[in-house]
Formats: sequence, structure tokens, C-alpha cells
Amino acid sequence: FPSHDMRTRPIVYAGMDTVICPIDSAQLWATATGAGPQYSYAWSPSFGLNDSTLQFPKASPTHSVQYYLVATSEGCESLADSVLVSISPVPTVEAGNVKNVCWGDSVQLDGQSQLGFNAQVVWSPAQGLSDTTTLQPKASPVTSGWYYLQAQQGGCKGFPDSVYVVVHPVPQAYAGQDTVICGDSTKITLQGSYTGGGSPIRIHWSPGLNAPQNQQLQPLVIPGQTNWYYLQVSSGIPPTQCSTLDSVLITVLPSINLITTQDTDWMC
Repeated sequence: FPSHDMRTRPIVYAGMDTVICPIDSAQLWATATGAGPQYSYAWSPSFGLNDSTLQFPKASPTHSVQYYLVATSEGCESLADSVLVSISPVPTVEAGNVKNVCWGDSVQLDGQSQLGFNAQVVWSPAQGLSDTTTLQPKASPVTSGWYYLQAQQGGCKGFPDSVYVVVHPVPQAYAGQDTVICGDSTKITLQGSYTGGGSPIRIHWSPGLNAPQNQQLQPLVIPGQTNWYYLQVSSGIPPTQCSTLDSVLITVLPSINLITTQDTDWMC
């Protein structure tokens, strides 16, 4: 009787499905049994693989791909097995437009994100932020600088976006020392001053002063009665105008009216 060469069909296993982040790689782990001892491997498609003939190739696809593997031993091919390499979606973020804030104040950041399922966001640096894990925290920086917003999902981080926060100097107004004067017609020069701030500077006194007097640091006034005067010093250009307010009390005492009368009808 003629002899027959009965060869065994190998059994191949392409490995477990895996999820990777964009631009990352997945190590594929294939095994073949049931024949041998030598096996050859053929992966398809070859898209994203560093070598489609390796047992353990690296997969770096730009989108999710189902890879199929066939092993061959002694001329016999295995049935194909497959493994899915999925690309995890990464949320995109926008940190918003440039923000302006007066020193000592706060401004709300306008972060936006196309959030995926269970996505998280984080701002950095944390200094000056009310919350680093919310899209629109309040920022109170002491100096101008950048804040960076990044989102991640399933361990995959998206590309960060940034926003620049400009901190403007604030002038310090000083209305002068409280003063006492006599007489409702007495004149007094207010002793206003300021330090710091940026250009341009705007001066405004109130109440009861008209332009241009109310725009002078040391206007001449006639209080007429006890009164508070308020000095506001502003710097910068709207909508970012930084200002402070100080007050001075001018106390007006009544005049002394002297009347002389004779105390006798006899004079020498």
C-alpha cells in the first residue's frame, strides 16, 4: 500500500485585544501549537506593523485595526485568528482667549473641551487657581503668565492648550489726612496723591467737584460743611481699568462771632 504523509494543521492564537493611545504602539503576542517544531507567521493587513512576518510584531496604527494571523508549519496553514488594536479617543481642549486681571483680583478662565466618556481635565500650574480639575476655574495670579489645560481619558492624554493671563498694576490712592477748618466759607486744598499703577492715570474726586477740578490731585475746595471727599485713582485702558478709592474727612467748625458791648454808661 502507498504511504501517505499526514501532516498536522497548526493552531494559532493572535493574542488579546488591546487599546492604545494615539501615537503609541502595541506589542502583539502570537502563539502557535499543534505542529512544528518550526512555524512561520503572516499578519494582515500589514498597515501599522513593523514586520508582518514576525511572531511578536509591534503595531502602531493611526486608527483601530483588526489584525489577522495565519501560522504555517510543514506546508500546512492554520485557520486565521484575529486581534483588535483599538485607538482610544482623546478629548480635545481649548484654554480660551487672553485674560486681563487687576493685581489682587481674580478672573474666570474659559476652558472648553470635547469630553469623552469618563474624561478628566487638569490645569497647570496650580498656583493662583481656585480648582485645577474644572474647566472654568478662577485665576488670581500675582504675575502675568501662562496656564495650560489638558484632558485625558483612559490613561490617554490629549494635546494641551494654553491661555495667557495679563496682570495689570493697581495704583494706590491716598486722599490725605483728615482735617479740621473753621468757617463755612474757608477754602482748603485737598492733599491727594498715589503710588504705582500703569499708564494712563485717571484722577477723580467726589462729591461736589466739577471738571477740571475733580481731575486734579490737589484741588481747592470750599466744603461749607463737614464732608467726606473720595479720591479714585485709575490706571489702564477699559475694559481693563484698575482703580482704588480712599477718603478724607474735612470737619467744618462754626465761625466765632464777637460782639462788644459797653458795661457802663460812664467813661473817663
